[in-house]
Amino acid sequence: MGIAKKKVAIIGAGHMAMEHAKAHQQLGAFELAGIYSRTKSKAEDLAAEYGIGMVANSIAELYEKTQADIVIVTVRELAMLEVALEAAKYDWTLLLEKPAGYCLEDAKA
Repeated sequence: MGIAKKKVAIIGAGHMAMEHAKAHQQLGAFELAGIYSRTKSKAEDLAAEYGIGMVANSIAELYEKTQADIVIVTVRELAMLEVALEAAKYDWTLLLEKPAGYCLEDAKA
């Protein structure tokens, strides 16, 4: 009996999202369960290229449909606070690719 793969979801669809998708795909211990980006066409492209299970229309949908164990947030710094606070509402491990906010006040929030 093998070890169950951890489900990974990604928020964002830029360069760092691609690097995380590539790395997690190669590791084999992870299932790329879903992706969400405000630019849906970019998320769809990454999903097709890396076998990501679904493209969500919101962070809530990403969580509900994937029940991911881990979410990797790869959005730009100016969007990090808003996105991180939304992602933190759900029961998954949160990995922020960039600083937790644009300034110290954001990071503390």
